[in-house]
Amino acid sequence: MKPSLRCYQSLAQRSKTTSFIGLGRMGYEMATNLFSKQYAASKDTHFVVCDVVPEASQSFRDVFIQKHPGANITIADSPQEAAINAATIVTMLPSSPQVKDVYYNRIIPALASLPRAAAQETLCIDSTTLDVDVARAVANDVTSKGSKMVDAPVSGGGLNTCSRALAALLVPLDGEPLVSYVRIVDKYSVHPATTYLGSEFPKILEKPQVEYKQANLTVEAAITSAFEPPEGHAAFEYVYDFTGEVRADRTEVIQYTTTFGVARMLGLEAARRGVKAYVRIQQPFYETSSKGSLETDNPKPAGTLGTWWHETLRGLAAIEDLNLVVLRVGLVYGPYTPYGIIATGINVASIYGYMKKPMKSMWSPGKNANNTIHIDDVASAAWTASLWMAKTGRKAANDAAGVPIQFHNDKSFVKEHPDIPPPTQTPVAPLFNLTDDSNNTLVSVGDLVTSFFGTSFEFFNLVESTVLKLMDDMEDINEHHVSGWTEMLQNSKPPITSTPLTGYMDKYSLDKHVVAFPNTKIKEVLGYQLKHPKFSHEAIKEIVDKWKDEGSWPIVE
Repeated sequence: MKPSLRCYQSLAQRSKTTSFIGLGRMGYEMATNLFSKQYAASKDTHFVVCDVVPEASQSFRDVFIQKHPGANITIADSPQEAAINAATIVTMLPSSPQVKDVYYNRIIPALASLPRAAAQETLCIDSTTLDVDVARAVANDVTSKGSKMVDAPVSGGGLNTCSRALAALLVPLDGEPLVSYVRIVDKYSVHPATTYLGSEFPKILEKPQVEYKQANLTVEAAITSAFEPPEGHAAFEYVYDFTGEVRADRTEVIQYTTTFGVARMLGLEAARRGVKAYVRIQQPFYETSSKGSLETDNPKPAGTLGTWWHETLRGLAAIEDLNLVVLRVGLVYGPYTPYGIIATGINVASIYGYMKKPMKSMWSPGKNANNTIHIDDVASAAWTASLWMAKTGRKAANDAAGVPIQFHNDKSFVKEHPDIPPPTQTPVAPLFNLTDDSNNTLVSVGDLVTSFFGTSFEFFNLVESTVLKLMDDMEDINEHHVSGWTEMLQNSKPPITSTPLTGYMDKYSLDKHVVAFPNTKIKEVLGYQLKHPKFSHEAIKEIVDKWKDEGSWPIVE
């Protein structure tokens, strides 16, 4: 029988207890890191976990105790129990509706039932990326009960996407650095780590030329501080912008705040300080044709996510004094890169190889382009683009490579937000597609990743595919993936108890995507030469081997 909470813990024990509510993909990783560090610091710390899926809580507890024998971790049947029994309450939930439900209907009533002294010692930390108005309203109600509330949102950003690879290029572990000083700014903690860093990046952080600064970049003062050089160093000359929300399930308000808002404030500050180059990495959130979209074409942004990434380009391009250059990348892959469609495809293909079954797609073969790019090329091209911009300047760069950034947004929303360029304005910015020479498609990527793991890539027949699309049930579709991956982790030699990798495919990963961006222009204008021209078995082997070496990938027969 699972250990669960049925009544108040003693107030003395409650003060040493941390509860974590929401063990989804990001929550699981954050809870693991948080609890591990707390347990290492104090063995008498108590932990409580709670999730809408009871099996998730049980699995988390089993894995954590296996890794930390003797840890005191229990399961709450509800957020009320989790709140009553812990003085520190951390929540990481899907979005604003769930935050309102959990706090208004569960946590806040639980706080109201506590003795006043217990309520006053309670700290609530919400790490959901949610609407600002919801965050403020929830915080007001929590504080009205005498408790404290901290909003610490976590979402996709540079540290867990491409900035680690750029740092490794600029200040390599071996060899001479390309720059005198690098400052990396992101929301995460690196000591202790609250996001996946890979085994090599912490060594780079130890270099004297590298500084990591934790900051909430949705706050203007934090951005101003990020640009202030340390004593004895010159002003920063190059800025590489990897910011932006990458989850497709986030609301428009979140996308506006964390993608458009952050980048615009960064761009304005960079322009004010006269930086020589501002390189923006643009993710491929567009609906392109299989024939490909040149930089001068005007592809439609894909959904709310794509709309705000595209609107961010308009916002940056409209800053006249900003030495902006944009790299629109393909599907990124590479070592220590656990995010994105390619990484997910590699993980899932390994599961089907382990189960000795073919991996099947819901989408017909067609000509669905899936252009790819190695993460080392993202870093190298960003460096090349910054040198070009520093030498060329914005006006000449616009003449050589500028394209109009067309309007693709809701006019009524834009009208209410004067910081967004009006629909009638069409700013121009230098834009380069960045993809490799593989000319990959859904079929070629599927064949490559499955053949590496000794299985095949096939397609559901019309009836099966139609049923799956109508079901639109992520849990049913993922049942075999998740159970297979869990079995691989448990049967690994040695067993894997903590990994950033997953067999779960979210709706975005399962949807049809056409990513076709020819790379001719960046080769001709910047003279860029690809470090990894082809996505290959050798590339997959490097990825898997490095994950194995750090203990993130299962070693199974």
